[in-house]
Amino acid sequence: MKYIFSLVCLFFTVNTFAQQANMEVSTLRIGPFKINMDKAEAESNAHKPLLTAKESNQYNGETVVKYNNELLKVTINLQYNGENKPEKETVTNLSTTSNKFRTKSGMGIGSTRSELLNTYKDFSNFEVFAAWEENGEGRSKTISYFVLKDLDASTALSFKLVNNVVVEISVYMDEGGC
Repeated sequence: MKYIFSLVCLFFTVNTFAQQANMEVSTLRIGPFKINMDKAEAESNAHKPLLTAKESNQYNGETVVKYNNELLKVTINLQYNGENKPEKETVTNLSTTSNKFRTKSGMGIGSTRSELLNTYKDFSNFEVFAAWEENGEGRSKTISYFVLKDLDASTALSFKLVNNVVVEISVYMDEGGC
């Protein structure tokens, strides 16, 4: 009887770990969605069609997706794919306000500015700056950004802070002004 009970417990433990969702955030991804992922693969993960921006640098290609009961915004754009090759529809921006998505270091929604600084102080390329006021009258006193740049991948992981607490996470292509 103990043997059967042990097997049942082992089965449920393995099954639970196998069903855990990918809630990881990095400079390349949020959960199962990755920057430069083909639209077809992103739609497969989303279980629904995704919009594509009609013109580059527009955000009308943004679709809200539910993944593991958490909301993500996925933006699809046409990307240059090289000379004599057709443009390709790929994921260019991801964002979430869900506190379930975390970096390997545990940073996410609810983390503080000082926690971000302590965690990423040795990261090779990061910046912290105040947002511009929406009315155009200078820098915000309450909204700021903490951005980690992955120069090799040309991507960035941005934490939007309000009153020094993370309220939104974004991952996007960072062309360095190109």
